[in-house]
Amino acid sequence: MVKISIGVLLGLLVVGGLARLGLVRTPVGDTETTLSDLRSLYTALLLYYSRYDAYPRTLAALGPPLRGAAPNANGAGLVDAELASGIKRGYRFGYRAFSSSGGTILDKFTINADPIPIPGKSEKSAHYFVDEDLVIHIDPNSVATSLSPPIN
Repeated sequence: MVKISIGVLLGLLVVGGLARLGLVRTPVGDTETTLSDLRSLYTALLLYYSRYDAYPRTLAALGPPLRGAAPNANGAGLVDAELASGIKRGYRFGYRAFSSSGGTILDKFTINADPIPIPGKSEKSAHYFVDEDLVIHIDPNSVATSLSPPIN
């Protein structure tokens, strides 16, 4: 089971809440914007885990519930529909949840944020990785992993 201090959780909630309310803004495509989206996702994952005792099978489960429905495990209402789709601001967010013991409880996750190539655009964008340890890793050239350098 994931154990985090109340202070860490409150800090994540504040940052995630500010990002969701649009009070934290950076230019589209900017590194900080992508990092903010990653932080919003892992904050939402921690909240989801605290409510449902497991991580969701898909990012879509973090998104809005069906119209008229209360938040639930299939639509927790923790991130906007765009981020829950896995594509936002030119990045594809690849999410994977799994069990550390091989059982049915999903208690581990990974997220990769990779730039979506734009035909004719030669600019390079960084690749990011985060897991339940909440350390964001970066690779300037290829898919980031837990072995990529951490962002300080």
